[in-house]
Amino acid sequence: MNALVEIIRHEIAEHGPMPFARFMELALYHPKLGYYEHDGETIGRGGDFFTSVSVGSVFGELLAVQFAQWLDELVLLPKGTAVESCNVKSLAPVPPHEPDSTTDDTDNMDRSASSSAESVVKKSVQEFKASQFSVNSLPGLLLHSQGGEGESQGHLESQRPLQIVEAGAHDGRLAFDVLSWVREHRPDLLQQLEYWILEPSTVRRRRQAQTLSRFEEHIRWFTSWEFIPLKRVRGVIYANELLDALPVHRLGWNAAEQRWFEWAVTWEKDHFTWTKLSAVTVPSESGSPRALACFDRRLAGRSEPPDRTLDGEVPDRGSVVGEGADHGTRGRVRSPFHLNLPPELAVALPDGFTIEVGPAAEAWWSQAASRLAQGKLLTIDYGLLADEFFTPQRANGTLRGYHRHHVSSDLLSQVGEQDLTSHINFSALLEIGAKSGLRTEALIPQSKFLTEIVKQIERSPQSFPPWTPARLRQFQTLTHPEHLGRPFQVLCQSR
Repeated sequence: MNALVEIIRHEIAEHGPMPFARFMELALYHPKLGYYEHDGETIGRGGDFFTSVSVGSVFGELLAVQFAQWLDELVLLPKGTAVESCNVKSLAPVPPHEPDSTTDDTDNMDRSASSSAESVVKKSVQEFKASQFSVNSLPGLLLHSQGGEGESQGHLESQRPLQIVEAGAHDGRLAFDVLSWVREHRPDLLQQLEYWILEPSTVRRRRQAQTLSRFEEHIRWFTSWEFIPLKRVRGVIYANELLDALPVHRLGWNAAEQRWFEWAVTWEKDHFTWTKLSAVTVPSESGSPRALACFDRRLAGRSEPPDRTLDGEVPDRGSVVGEGADHGTRGRVRSPFHLNLPPELAVALPDGFTIEVGPAAEAWWSQAASRLAQGKLLTIDYGLLADEFFTPQRANGTLRGYHRHHVSSDLLSQVGEQDLTSHINFSALLEIGAKSGLRTEALIPQSKFLTEIVKQIERSPQSFPPWTPARLRQFQTLTHPEHLGRPFQVLCQSR
């Protein structure tokens, strides 16, 4: 029995069945024994899974091109634009050598907009009754890009610091690729750029410091959001494949009683196994009701804040309900946590149908939004809109384990030795951002996001390394729908 198993087993013996969110937290983030604390390689050919970063440097270089354009837009704003000044010396960066201050394969993501509440419910009911799944297409959104082209580097009219803030930087390779492009092609921008890394792990900070040693003067580390004051970031806050690895609660459907229960972990004989908690433990302070309310709104046909299409038009993503309309929970199956299903779907939903609720990802997005004074907030990750969790092929939820490039549904085995991941709820993040005063700029597949950046590069090819055959293969892997182009979605909001 490994030491981490013993720690979890002891906590279960002392406190009873453990909510899966706690199990996932310990399995991935235990400060000494968690999966992400390993010294060994976890990403790439010799690890457990591939990422866009492990494909090669092209991914980071493309992000750097887009980040540079966004940062140029900030420094070219009219002088009267109100922005809080940022003095990094007044913050509390944590050097990498200091101790911690705190202790399915990919789903096909082509989707189309739902036309109304009735169509959403009828479609879900038919799918569950017939156990059929139809492939739709996600409403595409395009980055709102103004300026950049034709703007000379000499137009930088402000020397106020700009920040790129990365969370979940792993070994620092993505930061290295981004900063290397900036140093080579935009040295003027590098002079006023600070690269902040949000990293609670001492082990990972040390790895990042080694990778980024040549950029030492530009790097600052923070162990948590609390050390970055509100409205302090002027630039880009982003995370690549982070939110899908934050702990989630698993809720199951009790068809007989028409209510939700929570899946928890217990110990029987010599292994972990699942058990049911009648009382759901999702903490209300964490923002989880917001995610559950997003399920309600999507199933009721109410839309999130309007999103932009390629032409800047608002797509039809469900009927918009006026303030005075009665679209409450009348006639709907109520649950203790506001996840109120339409009666037709509640009857059709199979017993044990499982969804994940991610209060940690919601809290992260809320905290990030509150730190952004001006610029962009970006995540690249697996994810779905709220109503898309309710399909037959997701009857067991979206949680998966990854070990040695094999996908596993046995989430309770190989504790601390396999990665655990679930699809994030984009509907919840969209709403959180809107309530924080952010504007949605994009929700598009990674393939479209990266292709649009390449179009920018074609207008100024000298700003990007040559497209050698090896680099072209990297781009194809990043954008091909059978590789990384379709599974990953890009959500960008701005202030």
